[in-house]
Formats: sequence, C-alpha cells, structure tokens
Amino acid sequence: MSLETLYIIAGPAARRECLDQVGRVLRPAGVFVCSVPIEVCLPAVVRYAGRRCARIQAPRITFGKMLRHAFYRFCDLSPFDQGMDHLGFNVHQLAGDIASRFEILRQIVLPLPYPLCPTMMLVCRRR
Repeated sequence: MSLETLYIIAGPAARRECLDQVGRVLRPAGVFVCSVPIEVCLPAVVRYAGRRCARIQAPRITFGKMLRHAFYRFCDLSPFDQGMDHLGFNVHQLAGDIASRFEILRQIVLPLPYPLCPTMMLVCRRR
C-alpha cells in the first residue's frame, strides 16, 4: 500500500486515524510506503526562498510562518495544519506516529541529502 497524501489530511489526530485504518487493512506481511514533504527546519527556509525566487504565489506562507517552521521545535505549528498545503505539516511528528504503529524498514530522503531534502519516504511493515 502506498500513500502520498498524508500531509493533506488536516491535523495530526486525523492522520493518526488514517494510519490506524492503514494498519487495519494492511496484510500481516504487507508493506506500507509513505512519502511526505519536509517543510520544517532548514528545508522550510530553502523552500520559502525557492518559492519567492520563482515567484510562486503562496499567500498563506509568509516570512514569519517560514521562521516558525524553521524553528519548529520552539513553535507550535498546529494552528497552521489545515491540510490545504504543506503549511503546518511536521514530518518528524508524523514519522513518530508511524513508528508507534509500524516497523520502519527504511527511511529515505529524496532527492537531495539533508538539509536540502524536499521529501522523506518511509517503508514500513505492520507490527
């Protein structure tokens, strides 16, 4: 089973419920692959700069919100996590939620090495 839209689901609680459903329908030896964007820490700054340079319209992503994402360990991002875009999405929180439900077989950062990586892929198996 593969999911690439977990970040669109609004809020951590709804994503946890989705993960519970994945665990429910996944075969005992089944594999779950999830790829999600990395929008916190240095990748948040890199993506913000890239959007500005490319003149991509992202009115919800302001300079102040980008700084909160860059320093996500000190700021609460949950008010921004509405599932419409990457704003407020914390990949590290999701990885922890996945690890509590599945055995993570492999964690891959694509396509560039950290901290320039825009995407994390997790390959998991049901416990």
